[in-house]
Amino acid sequence: MESLKLLLVILLTITSSFVASSASEGNYYPPTPSGGSKSCDKDPLVCHTKGVVKQTCCKNKCVNVLANKSHCGNCATKCEKNEHCCSGDCVSLKTDCLNCGKCGIVCELGFKCCNGKCVNTKIDKKNCGWCHNKCKGHDYCLDGVCSGYAGM
Repeated sequence: MESLKLLLVILLTITSSFVASSASEGNYYPPTPSGGSKSCDKDPLVCHTKGVVKQTCCKNKCVNVLANKSHCGNCATKCEKNEHCCSGDCVSLKTDCLNCGKCGIVCELGFKCCNGKCVNTKIDKKNCGWCHNKCKGHDYCLDGVCSGYAGM
């Protein structure tokens, strides 16, 4: 997956430099309102405008494949109902430690993403050892294990 991200970054870099050189040569077309003479199916450069996130032409519509749930990472990938598109990957914001609760929120080392929140499962009484493992009654969570011993 990392190699796919790297390839996407390289392609976007190449495309943006091509767009910049095309713009200076007069071959650059800004997006045209519906009914206009240019479409992204015929000219993909229509999707590239100065100051706007680089977009890709999918089914004759300019979309940001890094954040679009219907076209995540590419035109053909649609995220599942409970997933979001973060940096071109379909992820669950409830469990993904690199996108916990929101795209780009990274949990610290040793923490897990439980229901969209970064938690330390070594000490969290509601997520002891793993997400949603609740310690009973007055038990404590010590090193990821529910125990009646508080270590004092």
